[in-house]
Amino acid sequence: MLEWQDVVQQVKDADVVLGVDVATGMETVFYGKALLHRTAHDPEGEGVKAKIVRLNINWHSEDPERIAAACLAVKGHHDWEK
Repeated sequence: MLEWQDVVQQVKDADVVLGVDVATGMETVFYGKALLHRTAHDPEGEGVKAKIVRLNINWHSEDPERIAAACLAVKGHHDWEK
């Protein structure tokens, strides 16, 4: 289980926050979807430098809600779609 203070600290400096399912390895965007979209569609093909944080999550715990809440508290919104 992710601890609140740890999540907040990691989210604070991140440009993109991904949750990585510990069972499957699948990634879910919790914050930074707009930046990822801009980078993927950059006509120059140069991309953007960004700090990407990957947090291991257990979907059968409060981890997803905790990450979304931390993004909301620190960044003002989250991009997680249940």
